[in-house]
Amino acid sequence: MALFAGCAPSDGGPSEAPSSSSDQSAASGASTTQSAPDEAASDSACANLTGAQALATWGPKVAQAWPDLPLGDPLRWDLKEAPVDTYDPCSPVSWIVLSNTSGAVSGPRHIMLFHEGTYVGTATAKPLAYQPAILRKAPDTLSLTFPFAQKDDDPAKPTGSTTVELLMNPDGRATITGTVPAEAEPRKNDDLPSPVPGAWPGAGRAAPAQAQAPAKVLEAGATPFNRQRTAVFTTPSGNIVCDLTVGQGRCLVKSYQQDKTYGQTGGMTNWAVHSIGSADAAVGAQSEATPAWHVQDSLPSLDYGQVLSFGSMVCGSAETGLTCWNTETGHGAFINRTQTQFF
Repeated sequence: MALFAGCAPSDGGPSEAPSSSSDQSAASGASTTQSAPDEAASDSACANLTGAQALATWGPKVAQAWPDLPLGDPLRWDLKEAPVDTYDPCSPVSWIVLSNTSGAVSGPRHIMLFHEGTYVGTATAKPLAYQPAILRKAPDTLSLTFPFAQKDDDPAKPTGSTTVELLMNPDGRATITGTVPAEAEPRKNDDLPSPVPGAWPGAGRAAPAQAQAPAKVLEAGATPFNRQRTAVFTTPSGNIVCDLTVGQGRCLVKSYQQDKTYGQTGGMTNWAVHSIGSADAAVGAQSEATPAWHVQDSLPSLDYGQVLSFGSMVCGSAETGLTCWNTETGHGAFINRTQTQFF
């Protein structure tokens, strides 16, 4: 698959390359193509915009990775939290990498390109999976490295990668040399609906392919006949501490305790999400005498983008929050700092 940069339409449809001889090169697998500058390009040497303003102005023009995604869907581009420190209003070429809020490591990314601060298109016609590594080689030249999952790879641990070179010409046209294999495109298992806005895509279904065994499992019980195994972990922020049995989960949310988000019951703060994975799940009171709380100083972190599977319980961690569910019942909860939504 040849690379080319093209301005993405605002209607959420697929990106289209500009109509020129370079289109034919791209279709035939040529390694060098060009992009047409955005109509909004100006003659000024510097744009009078901050990175946040540039993202707000042109981010909505970038086509979504998949069509017809509703507002609030975590597969839509995150136009609020995308890093903008790579934007430079005066540089011959700068960029902003868009991702979504699904938390999937293999989720799509799109590289917005800017010439002297003005948006000129995306670096590739379609978004590609995984976070690209971008290195500036010269004021007008970037090295782009795209990871991709090879056959039998764990989607969370891609072993493939390819590097191309991007040159921004003085007229705002990008020339990209190199090709990227089709494996670099987002996998279809990322295109799964979320049960509630912000939750892990596909939550309530089977465990994602990248799910791993928990890093820490506690055992209690005097004999093998009454022994219970409990997986324990915390989120990267430390705000959510969870313990999972093979069929249900419970999470303590420190911000609920501090902010009294869900009030109190019998003089005790409602800060625990109980019975995750069942139809009876609810936020309620809880003492600190839980397996995870007792070992919180040594709890492993379920990092953003990671998924663990324990029995029929699955938990996926993302910056938007933690999603845990039971693959047999389909019930679960999406938990973040401000609220819990059950499904």
